[in-house]
Amino acid sequence: MIKRTHFAAACVCLVAATWQADGLAYDQTAQGALLRLNQIARDAYAETRSVMLAATSPYIIVSFDDVILVRDGVRDVVPYTPQVYHDLKSIAHLSLGIYGAALSYLERYDTERWRAVFSDLTEVAGQVRAEVDAYGFSPESADRQRRILDTSIGFLERSLADSGPTAAGLDDYIDVVMPWFMANVTEAARAQLDGLHAAVMRWQVQLSEEELERLYVLVLGPRMPRQDNLAYQYFEEWLGADERERRLVYAENIFTEGGAESLLGVLRIDRHLSLAFFDDPMRMDRDLLGDAAQHYVLDLFGRLGE
Repeated sequence: MIKRTHFAAACVCLVAATWQADGLAYDQTAQGALLRLNQIARDAYAETRSVMLAATSPYIIVSFDDVILVRDGVRDVVPYTPQVYHDLKSIAHLSLGIYGAALSYLERYDTERWRAVFSDLTEVAGQVRAEVDAYGFSPESADRQRRILDTSIGFLERSLADSGPTAAGLDDYIDVVMPWFMANVTEAARAQLDGLHAAVMRWQVQLSEEELERLYVLVLGPRMPRQDNLAYQYFEEWLGADERERRLVYAENIFTEGGAESLLGVLRIDRHLSLAFFDDPMRMDRDLLGDAAQHYVLDLFGRLGE
């Protein structure tokens, strides 16, 4: 009975692709029955997914500045990212803003807006420069921020005086500021990891060995920082490399705790289905149609059997 239920659920993803296959025209009654079948199957799958999610404990969600442990329905939210992380990034972002506006001008995407952007950056960077000591940087770090700001303001002012940045001037600016920029990146990464490590080590003491062995971790984030993601690297070291994409999952383009929990519910039921149908708990982590598509795509281009 369990395998039959799984079979009905697995067929859901095929229904939409096959109900008008080969140009067959169904009458309205047949269409309605097929749509009803599809909905009942999907609802059954979704209900079980919700039940399995409710029974899942513990799990951790890394939601940008917060890390959240959910254990037996109780949430422990830790804002693990310190303010210095944001302050270091904000000053480093000055160089990115300069590059973006300069590139737009140099590549002739927009030859007018750069002046307003450079003027605004010059003004606000000067304000930040005057208040560097108020941000709580270490003496060494504060000196680095002054160098970044002074060099950036100098480039901005020269560009405004010369009626536009030059490619050579932009390259020279990047060469000078790059070591300080990367030093800010390193300091910010260490600060955020220290906060994350403190939270996780506190939870590790609280969790039993059995809980640690079944713990899921979902790291939220957009597409671009997926590779070498800071939090993902940390949890890979903590859980072990074998748990990559098994109990440790990068939740790409998911930005809310609710979205992460929905994905976790999908993972839980799909892993069961994968084991029952394919004897491989990870099979549904890739497109069910993928194997068939691989063969047919090669056939379409006359390469099958090469």
